[in-house]
Amino acid sequence: MAMNKLEVRSYISVKGAPAVRFDSLSAEMREECAAEIAENIGKNLSRYLSDNPLEAKMLFEAAKADNAHELV
Repeated sequence: MAMNKLEVRSYISVKGAPAVRFDSLSAEMREECAAEIAENIGKNLSRYLSDNPLEAKMLFEAAKADNAHELV
């Protein structure tokens, strides 16, 4: 049986403008948007982990366990 191809389209609204396809933006604008998205993710993750220290502890312990094999 043939599988249907999955196509994903991402849309973004820049500074309140109507949403447009992300891949229609210029390379420069995509870089700017990606940087702003990364900054927002960092801020929100930092705030969440500050408000939920047990989650942070579990996250760092899991990361340490995942990287333990690299130390040998």
